[in-house]
Amino acid sequence: MRDSAESSASSAQETAQNFLDLGRLGKSAWWRYLLGLLIVVAGYFVFGVFWFIVIIVIAAGGKMPNIESNSGHIEGVDDMANYVAVNVPSFFLLLFTFLVVCFLHRRSIFTLISSAKFSWRRLACGFGAWFCLAALAGAVGWIIYPHSYKFEMPGVQYFSYAPLVLFLTPIQCLAEELFFRGYLLQAMGNKVRNIWLAAALNGFIFMLPHLYNPEVSYGLAPMVICYFAMGLLMALITLRTGSLEMAIGAHAANNLFDALILNDIKSVLTTKSLFVCTQGHPWYEACALIVGGVALYVVVDKYMRKRAVQVS
Repeated sequence: MRDSAESSASSAQETAQNFLDLGRLGKSAWWRYLLGLLIVVAGYFVFGVFWFIVIIVIAAGGKMPNIESNSGHIEGVDDMANYVAVNVPSFFLLLFTFLVVCFLHRRSIFTLISSAKFSWRRLACGFGAWFCLAALAGAVGWIIYPHSYKFEMPGVQYFSYAPLVLFLTPIQCLAEELFFRGYLLQAMGNKVRNIWLAAALNGFIFMLPHLYNPEVSYGLAPMVICYFAMGLLMALITLRTGSLEMAIGAHAANNLFDALILNDIKSVLTTKSLFVCTQGHPWYEACALIVGGVALYVVVDKYMRKRAVQVS
């Protein structure tokens, strides 16, 4: 049994290292990754912020609207226009990540995902597993805090918004996963060979830009835990499976559940959802995310162990 455990641990380490080694394909000098990071970040902010401003100005009738610092609400702008404006920068994150990988590093964008053929099955498994865990966390939250949840009968707005959400949100999640768990995690793999340290650093970097989300007004400490834990979880799943599909699916499930099923009144995702949390409970959300994350990782680990045995 001890030999079996050691063999499984060795297999997990090998899978993670194989994914990190993809960062050494093509032209992988450290300065290229530094330059690539600067290009992607600059492109995201310059073009993303420009089109964000253009959209909200048009939606506000040709004038720059007031943005509330605490809630992030944009006065005089339709919620869906706000949602589109917030998601448009993701297209530039995706575009500049593609350009940097293909032309600066001279390798295929698909090497950010895995060395094998793209697996829709893994993506679907990640999506389904996390969607179920999110639904369970929402149900438990409703039981504990029944007065904080409100059901809103879906109407014309909900069904008109849904197709746009179903289009934009997966692209936003794909862009973030390709950049954070693909490009940055593989870049770290050139210098950091400890998978836990690489995952933790990746989670920390993922956390930083999300601290500008309006949900942080509920409390900095619990939201730091939420964003760091989410980034850490996605990195660990990526390293454990040696590919990005499951993290893409789980990330998309998380954001789509928030956008269409159970949204928070202060959420950066200004969409019509079936249920609305009118009073945030950040410490519960942090605990639920950690418990759900551990559960998901255990399931993924067992799946990979079983798969390793079948292959051998």
